[in-house]
Amino acid sequence: MRPPPRGEPFTDFDELAEELAAQFNGDATALPDEAKSEWSEAELQMFFASGGQITPPPNPKLRAAARELEAKHDLRSPAQIEADAALELAREAAQKAPWWEKVTELDRQKAGVYRDAALARGIPDRPHGLIPADDPHFRQLHKAKHILPFEKHILFWESSQPHIKGGADGESRSVALHADEGYTHGDSACAGRGLDLRYFWDSSTLKVVAAVAYSQKAVGGWSAVEDETSTRWRSTLVHGGLLEAVLDELTAEVMKINIAPDMVTSEMTVRFKKPSSPGVVYKAEAAIVDVSPPLVTVSGRILTQGDEEASLVAQLQGEYFCDDVEPPPGALGWEAGRLREYFEAGGA
Repeated sequence: MRPPPRGEPFTDFDELAEELAAQFNGDATALPDEAKSEWSEAELQMFFASGGQITPPPNPKLRAAARELEAKHDLRSPAQIEADAALELAREAAQKAPWWEKVTELDRQKAGVYRDAALARGIPDRPHGLIPADDPHFRQLHKAKHILPFEKHILFWESSQPHIKGGADGESRSVALHADEGYTHGDSACAGRGLDLRYFWDSSTLKVVAAVAYSQKAVGGWSAVEDETSTRWRSTLVHGGLLEAVLDELTAEVMKINIAPDMVTSEMTVRFKKPSSPGVVYKAEAAIVDVSPPLVTVSGRILTQGDEEASLVAQLQGEYFCDDVEPPPGALGWEAGRLREYFEAGGA
């Protein structure tokens, strides 16, 4: 999914130029010097689409007239229009959430920045992916218009991260940046840890829904002498710690995209119901259960697929703590119940 059009001055000009050059088989180094400071994204796109033949008029008045015409007519590509519509749908859905009035304005702003960036990015390609493209559950997730793919981002907020710059005045800004790789996501997780977890935000239920699959690298152990795919000596079950990591990841992301990107896991309980095997695609989901700031209760579960009713593989119940709320002195190590009592008593 492509993000909305960007305006100059660009903070990611080189990335945008390379992206458009690749799209139209052009050369990013052919751009004139003034392109970075003066051209809009639509003008950059026109330059590459025309093979470098069409450039904006140098006369400021003509440029202003062209911009005015641009504003009156929708020059976005169909993909951009679809992406913008999806983001607008997500914003409207977030404002209808039952906890909207319970969270602070600051957390609403942070969640909005995180959600827009994550949904605009989608899920990059994974060359070593473990989920077949024709898997029924995976196809259903991609087909539904209200189910939007995303991946973990890291939030940087205003002056707390002064090295993140943006805007004409050069002041620090709020931004959520894509985490290219991580323990539970990205192509490195597929190739190195035998885990392919792909999650989506369901704007109709506000849940995070997912497909997850494992390879032999995720099992409890295998012979160092044999190839990892050999069946002569190895465990045939996925390590339970990896299932815990999947559930922790999903419940954290449902918290971040809905309520507060600045958060930490306070307490979680995982129950295993049946074993998991490599080479099988499972369904997973996470949901907000209760919002009592600064504590949020979440649930998550992994299920089997099938024509009959899905079977429960593992489930999680957890408490997450909004990290932008100042915890009481000495609270490190407190159980979630004690934290809740502290804040319900007004911090006494």
